[in-house]
Amino acid sequence: MILLVGDSPNQAYNKTKTDENNKNKQKQVLVLRREHVFASRFYSTKVKLGGKTRDVRIDCRIGDKDDKEARLCFSIDGVEVIEIKRLKWKFRGNQKVVIDGKYPVHVSWDVYNWLFKSSSSSSSSSSLSSSMSSSVSSSSCSTTSSSVK
Repeated sequence: MILLVGDSPNQAYNKTKTDENNKNKQKQVLVLRREHVFASRFYSTKVKLGGKTRDVRIDCRIGDKDDKEARLCFSIDGVEVIEIKRLKWKFRGNQKVVIDGKYPVHVSWDVYNWLFKSSSSSSSSSSLSSSMSSSVSSSSCSTTSSSVK
């Protein structure tokens, strides 16, 4: 399973050596394509993995330009599995997490545009754009998604 956060779905397809336009679309599920985000935002989705329904949650906290506390956290079933601190230095990256000792999940993020996008002079908080996609095998996983403010 691949969970992508940011604005680089083509890069994710290249990294996993899959074709975005292939005929096996039933094996891939798009969770969330585009969202306008202001300040802090939670993303939540349900994933069926290994016969169990899992709760996947992403906490993205991005403040003003001087905010040193910008961070990105990934939780599965309420347990924080990845926390990216100093997000302005680590705005792109990936990490592999193993769930229950047998289910590998590759997490990639690219939040460069969220952090360094120029804001309009009339708005004090900048609009952030996100795309989160998930490529999953239909035999092992299924997903649904919701976004929570």
